This record gives sequence, structure tokens and C-alpha cells, in this order.
Amino acid sequence: MICFIALPILLILGIFSASYRKLALEAIDCVVRKLTLRKCHSRLDERIKARITGKLMKRSQKFALLIYKYFEVIAWAFVILFLVSGFFTAQGVYNYVKYGNCNGPDSQDFCIFNPTGNLNDYSEFDDKKDLIKPGVDNDPYLGEDDARVTIIEYGCYSCPFTKEAQSNVIKVLEEYGDNIKFVFRNFVLDDHAYSREAAEASECADEQGKFWEYHQVLFDEQNEWKEVGYAKFLEYAQLLELNETKFSECYISRKYREEVENDHQDGIKSNIYGTPTFFINNEVIVGPEPFKEFKKIIDKEL
Repeated sequence: MICFIALPILLILGIFSASYRKLALEAIDCVVRKLTLRKCHSRLDERIKARITGKLMKRSQKFALLIYKYFEVIAWAFVILFLVSGFFTAQGVYNYVKYGNCNGPDSQDFCIFNPTGNLNDYSEFDDKKDLIKPGVDNDPYLGEDDARVTIIEYGCYSCPFTKEAQSNVIKVLEEYGDNIKFVFRNFVLDDHAYSREAAEASECADEQGKFWEYHQVLFDEQNEWKEVGYAKFLEYAQLLELNETKFSECYISRKYREEVENDHQDGIKSNIYGTPTFFINNEVIVGPEPFKEFKKIIDKEL
């Protein structure tokens, strides 16, 4: 049965080396005969068996004899594993092509074909006409209140795309300064680890005047706190020299639960479908677009 495993390997090697093509043909013949319950005339299985056990003999005679004795059983086990893994790989490819995630339409789990996830697949949302510009609540902002350009970002602290876009936000703030008013609003994604908790923690930091510092730490250390939650949130509060007691009381009591939920509901009313979403006056950017896209719109608005 080892020819079933050898076949794909020999086919691949045969692409690059003519010396393996004859063996690949033998493997094909052997597989066909095995599938039709006939004996393999080329004796490819026996030759592979002899080669493997011969190699093992140089290291451990007992182990080599054991492998030789149960070679057929081991070969069957490998064939079964090969078929099972092939089935799940094919299923993953099908799901990825059809749903954008190899684990199925409703899954947000890790997908080897798309390691960063499909939680914000913007390819289906080229038309942004349905997005409605939200108002500014009592959310934290940078810049002048009467600036000519207002940027409202809807983001999620757990979202890798929001984190990716943060570098462009920093560039925008550095280049345009008080010419823009930059507002951050929470759009929590409950299928993202500690998304809501991180948003509430940032509001507790805002209560002590350190929102933007805490905001940046959450993005810088995203991979760290997504595994732990509160312990890291408290550690960041200590790092920024916040009053730990006040911060803990604020966080544990969920003082800003309603505030975070209001942001989320306003985002739903604005038809937000992915994070981050940026409203630049009446223009919209969805996703972590290059800085030049932000610059083009801001320059036009100015």
C-alpha cells in the first residue's frame, strides 16, 4: 500500500527530474492494480520496503526488523492518514473558495489559506454608498474642534486590520496636525477575543486623561492581551501610571459598558460592515488602505 503515498511524491519529483518519471509510472500502475484488487507486477512496494528497512538497519537492527515485520500494517495506517488529510484539505479548499474561510461559512477560526482571518473581507464591498456618516458622540478626539476635516474611525481593538491601519492614522496625525479633528469610536466584534473588554478598558483610561496613550498600547500589544485580558489591561494601566484602584473599579464594574454599546449601535445604524471604517468628511475608506489614499482625500477636502 505504500505506493499510494509514493505516487504523489514521485509525480512531483518527476516534474523536476527524468530519473523519477519511470518510478512515477510504476507507482501509477501499482496504484491502479491495487485499486482493482490485482497484484503489483513492478514490486514497487517491496523495493521501497527493502530500501527503508535497509537504511534503518544501519541505525537499529531490532527496529528495522520490527518495521519489516509490520510494514504492511504501517503502510495501511499511512494510507488512511493520507486519505483523511486529503479529504480535509479538499474540504478546506472548497470552503475557502466558497466562503472565504476554510472552516466554513460561519467560522472565524484560524485558516491556513488566510492566516489573518476573513473577519473583514472587503472585496465584496466595493460600493460604499450605503454607509451613513455617524455623528460625533462624547468620544475622545485629537485636533481642533472646528477643523476643516473631521475623520471618524470605527475600529475594534482586537481586529488585526484596525491594528494594521493604525500606522496610517499616526502618519495622518503627524502630517496634518490641527488641520483635522480625529475621532475614534468603538465597533466591538464579539467573536474577537476581549474586543468589548478592551474598549471598556480604554474608556476607563480616558477617565484619567490617558485615552490615546492606552489606545496605542492596546494596538502595540494586541497579540499579548488577546490571550489574557484583564491582567494585561491592568498592567498597561500601571505602565501609564494610572490610578490602579480607580482603573480596576471602573473596569470590573463595567462602568462604560453602555458607552461602548452606544458606539456599536451607532455603527450598525451607519451600516458598518467591517473594521476599520474611516469617514473623512463625506468620503469613506474601509479597511487598512495605503496612506496615499488618506492623503488624497484629505488634501482634496482641505
